[in-house]
Amino acid sequence: MDNDRRAARDRVTPAARRLELLQQRRTWGDRDTSLAPSLIEIRKHLQKQLDAIDPMQQAWDSVIPEELASRTQIRLDKGVLRVSVQDSSIRFALDRLLRAGAQNELVRRAPVPIRSVKLEAKTSRRPRAGARASTTRSTNGR
Repeated sequence: MDNDRRAARDRVTPAARRLELLQQRRTWGDRDTSLAPSLIEIRKHLQKQLDAIDPMQQAWDSVIPEELASRTQIRLDKGVLRVSVQDSSIRFALDRLLRAGAQNELVRRAPVPIRSVKLEAKTSRRPRAGARASTTRSTNGR
């Protein structure tokens, strides 16, 4: 069968053969449009983060009292442990606890290296100071 292809190719005129070669070189091949490779990479990345944060969550729960730990969420980002707290009173209590030695204990127990601990308040969307309250009717024209 391979010989039949060669024979047919040899019978084609040189101009036709040149056009055929150009067509093969200039056309796009079939593209892989599936999402599988991208999803596999995303899954690997998320699994790596989960493997890093799960032992960290256990260390966090063992060092921080339950009444504070239940009102926080942690995430690890390039060696920085970011702690989201619900309100300023929890942040104050957690800050005092970390400064009293809990941060050193946390760094010692952590399964991954921690450079620093950052406390972040979860902020709710409130109107900015000086911003006009939204109303259905404007009274500025009066």
